[in-house]
Amino acid sequence: MRVSVAGAAILLSAASAAYPADYPYSGFYVANFDRVSFDRAQLLCAYSFFTQEKDGSFVDYHLDLAGFMAHQSVKYLEYSRGQCVVDPDRNIETCTTAFDSDPSQQGKTFIDVFRPVGPLVIEVRFFDDMAQARAFVRDGTVADDNPAKEFDRCTRFDSAAMADYLSAERSTLPPDERMKLTSPQLDAATMAIMTRVLEAIRTGKKE
Repeated sequence: MRVSVAGAAILLSAASAAYPADYPYSGFYVANFDRVSFDRAQLLCAYSFFTQEKDGSFVDYHLDLAGFMAHQSVKYLEYSRGQCVVDPDRNIETCTTAFDSDPSQQGKTFIDVFRPVGPLVIEVRFFDDMAQARAFVRDGTVADDNPAKEFDRCTRFDSAAMADYLSAERSTLPPDERMKLTSPQLDAATMAIMTRVLEAIRTGKKE
């Protein structure tokens, strides 16, 4: 489950111990790092999201926006994938990218501490190393410039509904253009496009 935002791939991190059963959460999620309202976060799902699987693997996707604007058809391109493990006693995740369309992010490992906030929201804080993550779990030690972020479930998406829209084709967008999809400005024009994308999915319009 990762998303590249502000130059950092957003990956669920894990600790030294692998989770023995299903991953603590799975499904379709969007990185809501500005913590906009949940309803607005659902609009963000139209542009990008990640799938977190029960085995800890993740894939990041973004909309083929050029294709949608030209043909009003929906296709999501893969831009990152990898594997996460979690220490279930501390809720520390470690995620490593096996592929990223941004070469500077390929092979990187990311660490976060996560906390479910109800069934639809995962609160996360990212850390530079495992020692910082463990200090936060132990006594709440955290830098002032490391606010909580969140991953929100894309409630309209599931594997069956999205199967026809997820492409094996990989993104070729440069990082700055990709950022416009993974961390978009929610102005009126952008939200109108997002609404149209979600409506196309709801009505079954494909590529």
